[in-house]
Amino acid sequence: LGDTHPFTYYAVAGLGRMLRDRGDLACAEPLLREAWEGCRRLLGDGNENTAKQAKHLGGVLLARRKFAEAVPVLEAATALE
Repeated sequence: LGDTHPFTYYAVAGLGRMLRDRGDLACAEPLLREAWEGCRRLLGDGNENTAKQAKHLGGVLLARRKFAEAVPVLEAATALE
């Protein structure tokens, strides 16, 4: 599907979530960030799937105690709620 297809970003996010679930937060973070940023570019900030990716990334950032980075990501995620 190519590097810029939404399904490609969903697959990247799936790998990131799997790594997160296995406890490898350091490896999960860049994948989840890539998925979120890709969805933002393709789908926009107001899209439900973009918000899901933000929630996944925000959770990892919180778990890694990167609070200053997590706040704007989670605010973006909750803007649709």
